[in-house]
Amino acid sequence: MVLNSDGSINRSAWSRAGASGEIVGTCRACDGYMAVDDPPAYDEPALEWFIARCLSCEQEAASPGGRTLRKSGRASERGTH
Repeated sequence: MVLNSDGSINRSAWSRAGASGEIVGTCRACDGYMAVDDPPAYDEPALEWFIARCLSCEQEAASPGGRTLRKSGRASERGTH
């Protein structure tokens, strides 16, 4: 499990999942599997981002600072236009 008891992302578990290619969730757009994707490199990151990419449709999901985000009510993010 990559989440802490408060619902935030566990950094060490996330890193292990990324190193071993484990699945970290499911895609909101197509219900495919999400795997850890490398965040863009910044000279001085003010906030750590946890990024996952869908193995099926390439949709990206990002979490600022390890906070998990609620599912959106937007049709465009649910895959139903």
